[in-house]
Amino acid sequence: MAGLINELIDVLTEEISCYEELLKISKGKTDIIVEGDVVSLQNLTSHEQEIVGKTIKLEKKREEIIEDIALVLNENKDTLTISKLLDKLKDTVQESKKLREIQQKIQALISELKRVNDQNRILLNQSIEMIDYTINAIQSKYSYTTNDYSQRGQVQDLEGKSFFDAKQ
Repeated sequence: MAGLINELIDVLTEEISCYEELLKISKGKTDIIVEGDVVSLQNLTSHEQEIVGKTIKLEKKREEIIEDIALVLNENKDTLTISKLLDKLKDTVQESKKLREIQQKIQALISELKRVNDQNRILLNQSIEMIDYTINAIQSKYSYTTNDYSQRGQVQDLEGKSFFDAKQ
């Protein structure tokens, strides 16, 4: 059992490293989004995908270890969480302490990662809205009202051509 717990601690520690790298990447994306550097954003996103792939592999390994621990403890693998595992490991103080620290670190990293990604999403949406506004402004026909009167005595509304319809 101790071997499985140590293996779990090792995998979770590797996951922490991945989450820290993802957080670093997300913070870097914030600066790049503000600068509008699309090429750098694409490069950073490619690196992010590599880290996510590594995280997925670690997650599968963690699930396998949890399944083995659940068999030893005669628990359901789907409902066995770190909190429940900590309750079962009351006798092993060192492993319990390490698991609790890892649990808190992962929760803090995920929370911060979510906050930064939400901020990036908002920045991207604002950029998209600005681009849409600019495109609509360029594509729309301009119209204006003058103080001139038509032959029938009504104020003239003049409608111009779209920016893209103008002949060169």
